[in-house]
Amino acid sequence: MVDRLGQRLPGGLLPLLKARGLDLRRHRGGLLLLFRAPTWLTAPALAWLTAHFAPVRVNFAAHSNPDAEEPREVCRDTLAEARRLGIPVPRLEAAEPNFAREGTGRV
Repeated sequence: MVDRLGQRLPGGLLPLLKARGLDLRRHRGGLLLLFRAPTWLTAPALAWLTAHFAPVRVNFAAHSNPDAEEPREVCRDTLAEARRLGIPVPRLEAAEPNFAREGTGRV
């Protein structure tokens, strides 16, 4: 799914964000800068940040751990909210086996 700014949104979550009342126009400037910064600028900046700031290192490590429970919980909560509101999120539903609770296959 592509939003008004031409950005690809993961899992087509824009309708869910809108249903939750999020005004994406308020966050437009930050998103444009983040997603449109050139690689030659962002790669060295992120490398420097991870080398000099422990919180950034911890954040990256936590998000790259395939066994971390927090990202799974976020996915379960997001899918449950989409289902509660009746909003289809096909990519998130397709990924459900990767974050479903043990032994259930469901959120």
